[in-house]
Amino acid sequence: MPNKFSILFSSKKHTLITLTTILVLALAVFLRIWKLETHMIFFSDAGQDFLAASQAVEIRSIPLLGIPSSVPRFRQGPIMVWLIMIIFILTKSSGVAVGYVVAFLSVSTIVFTFLLIRKQLNTLISILLMLFMASSPLLVAHGRMPFHVSPIPLLTVIYLFALQRVLEKKHLAILLATLAWAMLFQFELATSPMIIGLIYVIWKSKQVQIKTLPSVFLGTFVGLLPQIIYDLTHNFSHLGGFGVWVVYRLVSFAGYKQEHTFSFQRVSQTTELFTLYLGRIVSIDQPLFLVFLCVFLLGICVLFVRRKSLPESIQIVLLLTGTLLLSFFIHGTPSEAYFPPFFVLLPILFFYSISLFPRTFQYLIAVFIVFLAVSNTLGIVRNNFFVQPNSSSFQYGSSYGEQKRVMQYVIQISNDQPYTLMSTDTGAHFRAYLDNYRFQANTLGKPEQAESKTLIFLQHEPSDLVNYPNAKIVSFPSVTVIRVK
Repeated sequence: MPNKFSILFSSKKHTLITLTTILVLALAVFLRIWKLETHMIFFSDAGQDFLAASQAVEIRSIPLLGIPSSVPRFRQGPIMVWLIMIIFILTKSSGVAVGYVVAFLSVSTIVFTFLLIRKQLNTLISILLMLFMASSPLLVAHGRMPFHVSPIPLLTVIYLFALQRVLEKKHLAILLATLAWAMLFQFELATSPMIIGLIYVIWKSKQVQIKTLPSVFLGTFVGLLPQIIYDLTHNFSHLGGFGVWVVYRLVSFAGYKQEHTFSFQRVSQTTELFTLYLGRIVSIDQPLFLVFLCVFLLGICVLFVRRKSLPESIQIVLLLTGTLLLSFFIHGTPSEAYFPPFFVLLPILFFYSISLFPRTFQYLIAVFIVFLAVSNTLGIVRNNFFVQPNSSSFQYGSSYGEQKRVMQYVIQISNDQPYTLMSTDTGAHFRAYLDNYRFQANTLGKPEQAESKTLIFLQHEPSDLVNYPNAKIVSFPSVTVIRVK
């Protein structure tokens, strides 16, 4: 029977763990909402979603597709636009309100990842996992970024949970897992290879049966209903076309088309991109990433040696990680939007592998993770929460607050006359390039009008327009406004 001292010690230990967990979550919240009203990351593609949502609310329509993907002839699903529409209806088109919802989803991802994996980890490693995710630079950036990929980490956790329930043969588990995969696909087409996890668990649990088909079909139908409706009215140009494109890229990778076939140059290019974004998950400064990478590779070696004794949940994470990596090499040029599933998958693999090492090594890793968290927190603040002005390449341009000030000035100098926004920047050939500014103009009650006589150039790069006769020029921290007539 435990004496009063052991009970007291246990109580103090439990209190310490609780307080530590609260502090870690408080750090996560702070890094995601501090100065969000002025320093929210808001770039053109996010502005495109905001404008689509605003227009849909105004004309009372429900879009069936979302923002164009990295392969422009295909579009993402409309769920993010629907979510923004709901927030706009409740908050009178507040862009910052969307940012707060995204921040909440980001913090929720940390909590649910902890709940998902805690049975496989001891208390120390579980808290370190949360601390790492709370202060990860790229995770923080995406938690301050109201973009269509922002919900993907949380959906990845839900998908992993659903796959685990399929293995346990729980009621409606296959339906839930299929629906979770379809929702991932809604937010980013590049997550489509993650369906291999569903196929694996159905096979592993010996449920490859006719009676499982209704659940798979229903989950797919409900999850992809907007695109299915669109395909039925547009000659199967979206889902049907995407399926054909996937087959084409697989065949091309095998040598059918020279520009898409396997080559060491493509491997090198993909590896470079993967290293860049993996480095940003770990730290702002690359030397810290190299330490992490060495330990991670060592841990993966341990996982490989002990693969036959790994929990099924970890086997699923390994499978999904490997599948996504392979898909990146097939695609050849993965963008940052492809990486959110790794925000969950890689920390799980890393910290589970650390839990297999001796206790002394775990304590050394704990010191490193705490140091990393402090370094990242200070770096994120110094880096101006990844918006201008700063001197780092890890940034996303002008902030939400600066864009608002710019458009207030543009409206002021337009003297209540129609104006058109333009730019000569490198990316300005995309129609959506200034959509974040157009959204700000709409919320200020003075939207642009196409083909007006007053042209307002918003320049993020140096331009010869500064020499234009009678041009009115005003510089903001990261934007130069040039009015010409």
